[in-house]
Amino acid sequence: MLNALTIDVEDCHSIISRWWFDRKIQPAESVVRDTEFLLETLALSKTKATFFVLGEAAETFPGLIKNIARWGHELGVHGYQHLWVDRITPKEFQSEVERGKKLIEDIIGRSVWGHRAPAFSISLKMTWAFEILSKTGFKYDSSIYPIKLKRYGDSSVPLNPFQIRLTENSIWEIPPAAVEFSGRRWPICGGGYLRHFPYFLNKWGLNRVNKKRPAVIYMHPYEFEIESPMKADTAWPLGKKCRYLVFSALQHRNRSTMKTKLQNLLRDFKFGPIVDVFAEILNERK
Repeated sequence: MLNALTIDVEDCHSIISRWWFDRKIQPAESVVRDTEFLLETLALSKTKATFFVLGEAAETFPGLIKNIARWGHELGVHGYQHLWVDRITPKEFQSEVERGKKLIEDIIGRSVWGHRAPAFSISLKMTWAFEILSKTGFKYDSSIYPIKLKRYGDSSVPLNPFQIRLTENSIWEIPPAAVEFSGRRWPICGGGYLRHFPYFLNKWGLNRVNKKRPAVIYMHPYEFEIESPMKADTAWPLGKKCRYLVFSALQHRNRSTMKTKLQNLLRDFKFGPIVDVFAEILNERK
């Protein structure tokens, strides 16, 4: 079965600097290095993927975006500044997606169909967000995790792709993979879940999903980067320092296992971009 491999291209250094240190910095060169490692690894197994790119990364490194397209991968939009959709206004969200979409389309010279919200921060109740995506020209979104976690997700949505009916149109929602086990849904083969859990558990979950449907898995280029995290600001209160140390530890835990896990995934399963895996439904609106 052909599964969808998706890469959320973002620079963790600029995002963490904004979140924790209230400093705005340009995306670092590491996003180029880490993404090019993924491109080379995928090329060795002749695998194509969908790259959801943050607008500020595309603007800073247009050559990287051209390189992704040159290798034959699908390009999608991951917003512009990695702002969580449920914390901004509709006007701000429209600016985020329009700006990101235009940037990428101008670089590669063709239309972009897909969107993924930063931190999966769209819910089914946010009809206004899907209205904006549809009017901006997106054919699908891949942001609603079909499980309920503290920060994101909705366990009531289908595990299969489904259409969201809008005022004048509709848009496809293509959820990331979740595995059903023991009466519950569990996240599998995505970002931190791939890093934190052993490979055999991810493999078991993906095989279980594939008995019923293709899986949409995701990862980030920075998860393949091995380096020390930023140091907490000495002026911070103790509580914030402790929270940041826990955050940094979780962000860097098991990164050394990611190269082997990716190689194992590419050996054990078949992957392609979302536009190929779900071509039948997406081509209805071509």
